[in-house]
Amino acid sequence: MDWDNFVLNCCAFIAGLFLLQHGANIFIDHSVILAKRVGAPDSLISLLTVGAEWEELAIVIASIVQHQPSLGLANIVGSCIANVLGAFAFGLLVQDFLPRFDSNSRIYAGALLVVSSIFLYLSLTGHLDLTGGIFFLVSFSVYIVAICGAIYDRILATPTPETRRSLVMPELEPPRSEDVLEEFHRELHISIYPSVMQCHPDETTPLVKQPPSPSIISGDPSDDIPPRRRVFYHAFKIIVGLSALSIAAYLLAHGSGALATALNLSPTTFGITIMSFFTTLPEKIPIAVATWRGHHRVMVTSTAGANIFLLTLCVGLILVTGNGNEELAKSITTFEVWTVWCCALVLMLIMFVRGRKWMGGIMLGFYLAFLAAECTVNKK
Repeated sequence: MDWDNFVLNCCAFIAGLFLLQHGANIFIDHSVILAKRVGAPDSLISLLTVGAEWEELAIVIASIVQHQPSLGLANIVGSCIANVLGAFAFGLLVQDFLPRFDSNSRIYAGALLVVSSIFLYLSLTGHLDLTGGIFFLVSFSVYIVAICGAIYDRILATPTPETRRSLVMPELEPPRSEDVLEEFHRELHISIYPSVMQCHPDETTPLVKQPPSPSIISGDPSDDIPPRRRVFYHAFKIIVGLSALSIAAYLLAHGSGALATALNLSPTTFGITIMSFFTTLPEKIPIAVATWRGHHRVMVTSTAGANIFLLTLCVGLILVTGNGNEELAKSITTFEVWTVWCCALVLMLIMFVRGRKWMGGIMLGFYLAFLAAECTVNKK
């Protein structure tokens, strides 16, 4: 083994992981702000943030560009399994109370089970080809229209919160304007009563004190920018996020192929195990822990929506660009496809029996067993 190249590829892989997460956060956060400023509907903003796997989509595109579609398909399969048996199960394990799931959660879980069943059927019948890819892309379009329509008709509630940062670090959320103004009044020693405003100055109180800037009140640093430039500011940030995602995906796809060769693993095995593990769990587990503490319904929506996003849009892109490559369909095994379907079935059952800690522990155990089986028994 060439240790110099091995260490270099490991460093590129790690750097790509960090850049991937930061680029996705920049892209999503500023996309939400820009969408609000231009008056986009809440349903579109929710789909933009909750249940969208922009990191995995970037990796899929990079694997297609580098002529490694099997790596992208394997990463999709591994991420679908990691979302349920990894992040969702970890959230069950650390929950502080017995969750009660609503109709929103059951609808999303049911939709995932339908999509997973279609993916299972097409895989077992050998139809993971151009026709199957077109079908998945059309299914994704139907899914987006159906979800937006259901949210608009109030059949589904709009998932909240709208950013990842508000889930993981709620203390970093912008303060409300009334809280800032209350603090401002306290600093001025002002007491406001129904009929009179009394001020209590002392020798250290300035005669005139400037009010807080709009950026402090709103919590958005872009408020210091003239209104005409705010849209361009957030658009520029979105471009920066997309650029970071593209560079990170290229590093990960290239490094994964080299590391798979060095470790005597096929690109498929590496994508299902190592790559999907490190591109999914480091981001999803902190969100799962924070979400179960106050927004467990959002965790179900995020898990099911993410897997639907992967199994429709991402799989469709790979199959369409693969142009009927038979080796691509054979790159994933029946065991792996059945595991994806079983994950969707388990998620659906949990919606009715309510999740418990021991369920999360068992699911995590199955995930570790799956990784071990992939690296040993199913090693290609």
